[in-house]
Amino acid sequence: MDISINDVDGLPAHTYISVRYGESRRQAPFRTGEVITFPTPASDPKAYTVDIFRKVGTKQVSLAGITALGGKIVSENVEIPSLEIQGSPITASLTASLAQAKEKSGIEDSKKAQVAARAKAYLEKHGVQSVLHEMFAQLLERCPGDPLAFMVDFLEQQREEMEDMDAEPYDYELEPGLGDGPLTGFADGESSEDLPDLAKHHSIMADTLRKDPGLYDRLRSEKTLLGVTMAQCIKPGIDCPGHELVKVAGAFAGDGQCYEVFRELFDPMIGALHAGWDPAVYHPMEGNPAKVSNSRIDPTGRYAVYTSIEVRRNFQGLRFLPCCSKEERRESESLLTSLLGDPSMKGSYFPLRRSESYAPKVGGMLVHQEERLRGVGMLFAEPDSRMRLSAGLGRQWPDARGIVVGEVDGIYTFCNEEDHLRFFARQHTSDMKKLWLRLNSSLLAIEAHAKEKGYGFAS
Repeated sequence: MDISINDVDGLPAHTYISVRYGESRRQAPFRTGEVITFPTPASDPKAYTVDIFRKVGTKQVSLAGITALGGKIVSENVEIPSLEIQGSPITASLTASLAQAKEKSGIEDSKKAQVAARAKAYLEKHGVQSVLHEMFAQLLERCPGDPLAFMVDFLEQQREEMEDMDAEPYDYELEPGLGDGPLTGFADGESSEDLPDLAKHHSIMADTLRKDPGLYDRLRSEKTLLGVTMAQCIKPGIDCPGHELVKVAGAFAGDGQCYEVFRELFDPMIGALHAGWDPAVYHPMEGNPAKVSNSRIDPTGRYAVYTSIEVRRNFQGLRFLPCCSKEERRESESLLTSLLGDPSMKGSYFPLRRSESYAPKVGGMLVHQEERLRGVGMLFAEPDSRMRLSAGLGRQWPDARGIVVGEVDGIYTFCNEEDHLRFFARQHTSDMKKLWLRLNSSLLAIEAHAKEKGYGFAS
């Protein structure tokens, strides 16, 4: 008897299906395409029973030396990490023993037992067992082409993480670009200081200014209604000359109005980045799920096995991350977190560690929560490139930065990373429409809530 899961939608993370058929019970991850196989029963059951469980924690416990040490391993106070980011670790004491323990006798067996005991004590003292178990588990899960390189990288990452945990808390105020002030460089990001020689600058912004030498002088005294200047927009490309083989944009809009006030700068830049772009044609804002095809990218599920959507949004009426103040950044955080009780935005907010802006979690997320987010690839860190630091993306770090983890598996929202909001939707199927429906409901709810507060999304 094979029982297949044809469709699953909106389940929380780490959900398992448990099916009883006849006298047998099987358990498997509750996901589309999963097949549960049962042996042929002695009788002919008329039904099967389905139970849904949620896995709350997982931990590999070493059995090293169980045969040499008499067939029993006692593990005291094992800390089992929670699979839920908001959950705390669970502590348990466990005993593992062989059903038929082999009796040891003689000098040779005694020596083996002593060697095994010393080896086990050494591994436990230095925390090697848990690292090796995790490494081999990931190795078998990912099956990389070069397993030795994978293991070397894994061990190096473990060393760096242990060193980071042992290090003293870092004072971001001491790092240029992460404190209150702008990164030292062109002007102060606001004044209309004269341009330096751009002959050795390699960016689209620098190309645009060289083609029109009078452009900067015409716009240097202009400001948007929120006070953004041209100097603030071009500061990253002035501070970072770049390389002729890697040409970046070199400018960041400080708010939505920059594209109008500094159109002479941004229109040519957008045209250089997007061939065929017409300044007279506005980008269509169409998000109606009914217009998304019902066709699967890969109906067989053999080739397209994973789907991911990313959407970025900024609030109209607030300056964007390169130019916003601490108060504006906290306002965008408040607009997001105040909607967490809405049915379309169910989830939990985890401020970055040492953030003081979110009253329910002053000081930010806990260490194990940070590790859990890092493990699923949904943790962002302070910017470390001069371009991003010069753009102002790291100011007052980590204040008002964090991640919303949705109750439905695969929905995450970054708050104040590079934009006010950055949404991620991920699932292990090729049903793009279903994924967009889940994400779009959150987008619509946040936009409607922001409009009630006088903002809305910048177009």
